[in-house]
Amino acid sequence: MNRAIRPHGLIALALFLALAAPVAARDGEPVRVAVENGRVSVDARGRTAGQVFAALSEATGVFSWVAGPAREEKLSARVTDLPMDKAVEALVPGRYALSFTGNRVTAVYVLSQGADAAPETERVTRLAYGKFFSPDELSGLVTAHVAKSRPRARLFTRLSREDVAGRRAAWAFVFYDGPGQVPALEEVRRRVREAWTAREAAGPAGSVAQMPPPLPGRFFTLETSADFSGPPVRTFREGLPDEFSLETPAASLLAAKLPDQGPFTLVRAYSMDILATGFEFRAADGKPLYVDLARKAVYTGFSAPAKTEPEPEPSPELRREVLAQWTEFLDS
Repeated sequence: MNRAIRPHGLIALALFLALAAPVAARDGEPVRVAVENGRVSVDARGRTAGQVFAALSEATGVFSWVAGPAREEKLSARVTDLPMDKAVEALVPGRYALSFTGNRVTAVYVLSQGADAAPETERVTRLAYGKFFSPDELSGLVTAHVAKSRPRARLFTRLSREDVAGRRAAWAFVFYDGPGQVPALEEVRRRVREAWTAREAAGPAGSVAQMPPPLPGRFFTLETSADFSGPPVRTFREGLPDEFSLETPAASLLAAKLPDQGPFTLVRAYSMDILATGFEFRAADGKPLYVDLARKAVYTGFSAPAKTEPEPEPSPELRREVLAQWTEFLDS
């Protein structure tokens, strides 16, 4: 069973080489690690960077990531009773980035060397320091990610997803994966409206009438987080996003419930939760109206819930999983 022995006082230093427990063995002899009061001892001589930092991560609970080319690099240092940041500097001098919560190291990123590594190094360093990407930079990263599995897909549009109060919750990237040129935005909107009109003219068809009609061409939608607190890919779906596919039935529901207040003008779509979209309209007199298709309801206003307690911090396990997803997403 992999574990880290935590002896007390000076005994830790005296017994490290003889008694440090094996942690995170990958092949051959496991890396020996000891942890005492946040201070680390590790014998990395002759071991790869991937082995050493996997062992450190398991022993300390600190998330670690090692760039692909550096994972098989042999290290030569032996670290004795150092705080985590000093231990990392001793193991891989000058080519790492650290994330902190207060004075505590929470994530370690070991970077590659050389000119070819510069783009990856810049991306991962921004993850370490919490400096999120601009919309255009994120578009480029998402497009590169999509190209690995669907190389013919081309970006159709990018949508900012905000909650009802206007706070950005996510980004949605819509791709066209069909033949020929990417269709124009207004042309797709027109075809969606026509498809809904044809379905409504044919009469209700049970639950099927609540779903977007099939459309010519092939689209898919990938939603990303708007910062590093959430995963890089929140949702993925074949087809157009709700902002396109449900606009027409939202307008129809509004007209049916408030026939004397039209015509109505669509202002925006907004995120109610990760799977539901609402629509804000303006009535003829300028009054705002909010449509919730899932509940078949129309509201004349909203109030943000009062926060009596701060948002709970994500668990360390969840945070490490999110970081692992981001490093995989950026490691291209």
